Amino acid sequence: MQSNLFTITYFFQVDGFWIDGDEKEDANLKGITFFRFEPIMLYDYLNVSSGKKRKYPVVINHPVSLNYKVIFHFPEKLVIDDDVDIYENDAFYYKEVVEQIDIQTVQICYTLKSLTNEISAEKYPEICEQKDKIRDKLPAVFYFLK
Repeated sequence: MQSNLFTITYFFQVDGFWIDGDEKEDANLKGITFFRFEPIMLYDYLNVSSGKKRKYPVVINHPVSLNYKVIFHFPEKLVIDDDVDIYENDAFYYKEVVEQIDIQTVQICYTLKSLTNEISAEKYPEICEQKDKIRDKLPAVFYFLK
C-alpha cells in the first residue's frame, strides 16, 4: 500500500487452446497450428469514441500506469525477431517489447501511462490514429508447422 502498487500473477495451462489450420476455410492456414493472444485489459484504455472531430477537449482516465507482462512457454521450438514499438503523444506513453527468452519461450511486456486527464480537440484525431495503430497490432499470433 505504501508504494501504491497492485500486482496480479496468473499461471494458465489451457488444453484445446491451439487452432488447427486444416479446419479453417483459409487455404493459407492449411498445415499449421496456431493460437491468437489478445491483451484484453489494454483495449479498455485504448478505446476511441465514435466522433474523432471535436469542438471541445476530451477527458480521459488519468492517472493510468499499467505494466502487463505475458510469458508464453511453447511445446515446440520457435524463433522470432525481438521487437520494440513505442508511441508517445500529449495524452499517453505506450511501449510494447516482444522478446525471445529461450528457444521455447517468448515474453511480451506492455507499458501504458497516461500523461494528462484531458486531450485538446485539435490533438484528438492524431491521438485516435495512434490508438488505432496500437489496437490493430495488439493481437499476437503464433504459428507452428504440423
